[in-house]
Parts: sequence; structure tokens; C-alpha cells
Amino acid sequence: MTPNPTISIDTTNDTASIALKIPDGAYVHINQIELGDTGSLTMDQVDAKARALAREALKAAIDAL
Repeated sequence: MTPNPTISIDTTNDTASIALKIPDGAYVHINQIELGDTGSLTMDQVDAKARALAREALKAAIDAL
């Protein structure tokens, strides 16, 4: 089963939070992802940007272990 992340986007502050719960019950939360200016982006583009930044953050965290 592939985990399905929950994404909360706050366009007022141009930030996003990603919550990911995997099947064994483990939970990862990345809070306050800085998205930069989102004023000219559609919500789909903002969502894609948030997901891409979350992937980068998770990869960096894993590489640091």
C-alpha cells in the first residue's frame, strides 16, 4: 500500500505542511515548507511545488542519517 500524504497549504503565508502516515503507523510531518511567492500559481501548481519541496526535504533528511 502506497502512503497518501495530506497536504495543508497556507497561501497567505506562502507555506505548506505535509503529513505522511505509512501503513505500519509511522508518521512524518514536515511543517512550514517555504513555498516562495505563490500569487501567480494555480492551486495545482502550488500543490506540485509543495510536494517537490517535501521530497527534497525527505531525501536530505535520509541522506543525513
